[in-house]
Amino acid sequence: MKRIIALLFFFPLAVTAQEGISFQNQSWSNLLATAKKQNKLIFVDAYAVWCGPCKSMAKEVFPLKEVGAFFNQNFINAKIDMEKGEGVDIAERYNVAAYPTYLFINGNGELVHKGIGYLPADEFITVAKNALNPETQYYSLKKKFLAGGKLTAAAVRNLLDQAKELGDDDASSMAQTFMQREKNNWLTEEMLEILLAYTQSPEEETYKFLEKNKAKASELISATILNEGMDNIVFRYATEKVPENADLKTAVATIEQVMKKFRPERANEYALLYGVYMGNEMQNTKEVIYYTIAYMDKYQQKQDWRNLNEYAWFIHENSNDKNELTKALGWALNSVKLDSNFYNNDTVAHLYYKTGDKKNAKIYAQTALKLGKQAGEDTNETEELLKKL
Repeated sequence: MKRIIALLFFFPLAVTAQEGISFQNQSWSNLLATAKKQNKLIFVDAYAVWCGPCKSMAKEVFPLKEVGAFFNQNFINAKIDMEKGEGVDIAERYNVAAYPTYLFINGNGELVHKGIGYLPADEFITVAKNALNPETQYYSLKKKFLAGGKLTAAAVRNLLDQAKELGDDDASSMAQTFMQREKNNWLTEEMLEILLAYTQSPEEETYKFLEKNKAKASELISATILNEGMDNIVFRYATEKVPENADLKTAVATIEQVMKKFRPERANEYALLYGVYMGNEMQNTKEVIYYTIAYMDKYQQKQDWRNLNEYAWFIHENSNDKNELTKALGWALNSVKLDSNFYNNDTVAHLYYKTGDKKNAKIYAQTALKLGKQAGEDTNETEELLKKL
């Protein structure tokens, strides 16, 4: 036994190095020299000791065999605290503003690619693969774009999407620059998608182009995508017009008023949904209930079974008003009509119970229990309800 313990004591690194990412403990200058000599990029896990997602990556993703195999083969790996030692200068030099940040740097010290946040293994490896490909390296693409180099619409869309994800301050200006460069090609699928994603205001030339060319654009990207994209442009614009420190009623009225000018057919719907969302953000349950019911009174027919069930369950959990509960019960029953399953039958059962109808509560609870058992769901709450009945 002592011999085995001794072997484990002397060779722990040999065991762990075969799995997960192997991080090198070298000075920054030595890492750059090694990267240049081996013609590899440096991967830096830029972390802070207090960062929860950083700890999760270190515990759940970095140790995985497939992750280690890819990173150990393709990169010089370093794990550096951005708030200590050389990390402070590195954070400033490469504009590390969120944690965790993943830096991919060549032997000349040039940042070629970056990733941010907790990522599952497959997405993390995808970020690394993009770092290895000059056609997808963010900073290489950005440098080429700003120099006026020719990029396809697909490559630019990738660049702009990454810019937005990374919080790059140049994202908006790059989008505007590209849209103007390609002004003669706006009526293509790729460019229409960029116009919808990066137009900031219905006052812009790009939005007016979309409005004027709706028929042709709908043939390229579908009327649904076009209309939803235009709705979102106007809605974002409307939210910026909400007066600072406005109460929720004023904010909702502002959304509806601004949207009526550009998208009158969707103004009321978006305004009510804004009321639901902002009421929730303000943790004002009374307002959420009010706007939820106002929204569902008008737009219940547009909801799928999931939405109907979720809105109904919210009322069940947060209201004791008989009229409100009765409305929610109607939504839940319609959800069952669309797709009878454990979740919505359980919601119906609870709402019937809360409105005092134990007979129907029992019927739907039994149905929910049967469907839940068949689907392998957790039916504890349903069983507890049945005990009351």
